[in-house]
Amino acid sequence: MKHATLAVCLVALALGALPHPASAADPTTLTVSGAGVITKAPDSAIVDVVVVTNDDGSAAKATGQNNAAFNTLRDRLRALGVRDDAIRTTSFSVRYVPRPPQLRQPLSGPVIPVPAQRYGYIASRSLTVTAPQVDAAGRVVDAAVAVGANVNGIRFALADQRAAVSAALAAAVADAQLQAESVAQAAHLHIAGIKSIDVSGAPSPVAFAARDMALAATPTEIAPAPLDVRASVSVTYYAAP
Repeated sequence: MKHATLAVCLVALALGALPHPASAADPTTLTVSGAGVITKAPDSAIVDVVVVTNDDGSAAKATGQNNAAFNTLRDRLRALGVRDDAIRTTSFSVRYVPRPPQLRQPLSGPVIPVPAQRYGYIASRSLTVTAPQVDAAGRVVDAAVAVGANVNGIRFALADQRAAVSAALAAAVADAQLQAESVAQAAHLHIAGIKSIDVSGAPSPVAFAARDMALAATPTEIAPAPLDVRASVSVTYYAAP
């Protein structure tokens, strides 16, 4: 009797060691990448401005000149409808650059040009100015140039970036769904559900204008290009016969 019981146990262990039937295998999955793009006209323009002043012997004078130039610029911007909270100082510095010995000029022949350079105490103030309207960016540039400031560039963006990125993500998911259904149909399967979704890219939409802004007798006109808001996703679907 004991031998019979042992035989039954051995058979049970052997059956338990057998592999699971095919129906218990992991479900079939399908992974696709979807891309979405939304094109919108920019509704925000940010001008990068740097006000630089210098004085050979006094840091206080260099700073005072910088403050005066900034106040003049702020008054000009207010006249254009720029709010005070749209004018932000991103950095301010005062440094000393010693003046080198004067370059000797030849007794005859052309004069050797000396590169333009500021010496002494140099005060530098970096600003970002958000124009009241996109088409007012050129007038902000003119106001900055009029007080002797440097314009490092213009950035165009969207005030409500979240809505644009959400729309681009929705388009990317729809693209992934269309691809998955096409592949599943070709393989005689159907989409049974979603296993996972990974967002691989949803950048903020920003466009840049030219950085070289020269003095001009006529008003500066800047026409921004439309912005492409792009997003991409990777979606893994369950597929079944």
